[in-house]
Amino acid sequence: MRNQIRAAVVAAAAVSLGGLGCAAAGASAQAPAPTSRLHDALAHDAAGLPGTGKLPLSIVTLYAPPTSTDWATVETSGPTVAGAIVNICDDPSTGNDDGPGCNNTDWTAKNTTWDATVSALQTAGITPLIYITTDNGADAIATVENELSQAKQWWGIATPMFDQMVGTQGTANDGSGICTDGGANISCQSYYQQLYTFAMAGGAQAVMFNPGGWYGMSSAFMYGPDEILQGFENIETTLQKPTFPTPSWVDSYGQFQFSATVSEGTQPQLATDIADAATGQHAGFVYETEETAPPGYGALPPWFATFLTDLQGGSLTYPAALSPVQASHDSGYCLDNTGGSSANGNHIQVWKCLGNANQQWEYVPSLDGVSGQYQLQNSNGKCLDDPNDGAANGTKVQLWACLGNPNQEWTAHTVDGSFTEYVNANGLCLDNTGDAAKNGNRVQVWACNGDAAQSWSGPSLDG
Repeated sequence: MRNQIRAAVVAAAAVSLGGLGCAAAGASAQAPAPTSRLHDALAHDAAGLPGTGKLPLSIVTLYAPPTSTDWATVETSGPTVAGAIVNICDDPSTGNDDGPGCNNTDWTAKNTTWDATVSALQTAGITPLIYITTDNGADAIATVENELSQAKQWWGIATPMFDQMVGTQGTANDGSGICTDGGANISCQSYYQQLYTFAMAGGAQAVMFNPGGWYGMSSAFMYGPDEILQGFENIETTLQKPTFPTPSWVDSYGQFQFSATVSEGTQPQLATDIADAATGQHAGFVYETEETAPPGYGALPPWFATFLTDLQGGSLTYPAALSPVQASHDSGYCLDNTGGSSANGNHIQVWKCLGNANQQWEYVPSLDGVSGQYQLQNSNGKCLDDPNDGAANGTKVQLWACLGNPNQEWTAHTVDGSFTEYVNANGLCLDNTGDAAKNGNRVQVWACNGDAAQSWSGPSLDG
């Protein structure tokens, strides 16, 4: 799983989401595309950097043959367009658009007519996402994995869009959330978990799943920070109502982990639709087409340029914010990443509150993607870490790359309505050693006892 290191994100901000640009990179037909703005969007959103990642982006759905002139338009639409879903058929003239080789059959051979189009997208810094259907969890996992492996081998596409996803109340099998996996029943949660893990291990920039709506979805289907879930794929009037509002658990995740595709859109309504998708559907990625539902995505809408302009005028909201964590009942000393270093193992101490970046923290969902688990991230994007998941009193905490491991998970809640207590996975509390108000005093974990040394003024879920 990718380490989300904020210092690297800051350095890239001028040429990524902050400056809306990305270094173009050539792509080998035999290797995954290099890190692109699709990957950067997810990193920025999880990091929550001030001034970056504030504009919605687009993942374009275009099921057109490689000879279509629409592809040339997409290739020049970065950086607002971060990715494009490509549906590669053995015979693109058939008009079928439902999976590898089309007609939901496996590829029989590499279709070389796609080489130039895929390469041009990659060179432009736009991630191509290979369309692969899961047939509502009925396709065998091994078959789906093989199709992704072929896309990587033949065209250098390692990033998938898995279509026809189903959740715990979906249409798979009997509606109980059991996917048939080619005949061997498995929970749909496990089915898609395996596909996410396989794709990320193969070099995917992200893994996009398309259930077409929120029905049956829960946080159990959020597998990590590189997932994009399409929670809305429906018509404009449904977006306006909204008939399918987002479930409450979605607010625990960054907006670039969700996408919305609106059909039957009209040019005068574009800006409103984008705003509604970003707020009502919590979507960081938005695409809109004028085709009726279910859309065929056979061409770009005639007002595509206006759509991009309206995206650039949109905005996203970030629930997390950086703040200091003051020690020992407002002592005037703050939780401090020594020297502002981003080195793994750097000491965590208390120091007179100065408002510096190394004293800025945010309380964000854990990278494991499991709702309810949280981390304390420093402004450089690294995490407050209990070394080796130590359960011993006196273990000194440190800074470490955010991995989503239990030793980086902290449960924060208010005590007596005033102060915050941070409890690790072993039930030990974040503790200012000896309750000392002095520069350089180390911070440790200790059995929770309600003492002032364990009372902090900092962010929590309930205060």
